[in-house]
Amino acid sequence: MRIKDGAKLVTVGNAHGRYHLWCNIKTESCITPMPAKDYLVFASTTRWQFPGAPCCATLLLFEALSVTYNNQENIALVPADRSSAEFGMYGLNSWEKKP
Repeated sequence: MRIKDGAKLVTVGNAHGRYHLWCNIKTESCITPMPAKDYLVFASTTRWQFPGAPCCATLLLFEALSVTYNNQENIALVPADRSSAEFGMYGLNSWEKKP
């Protein structure tokens, strides 16, 4: 994680690859992901039904609750263990597929 020109730059990875993300440090949803903690990655096509929820959560839900980065692909990171209601909203700089 690093800060540059008012943006927090983070890199996170999963089984599919590495995501290079950014967020505006002035927004509440610009969190720093914790190392070794699992997060659900919400992109534009992600749908996830949390236990007990009446319907699926999507990226649009998290954008409505926080911020949308215009002219960018948006990504939300939600703690997989649901240990808190906190989530992060980011713009996608780039993505590297795992070999």
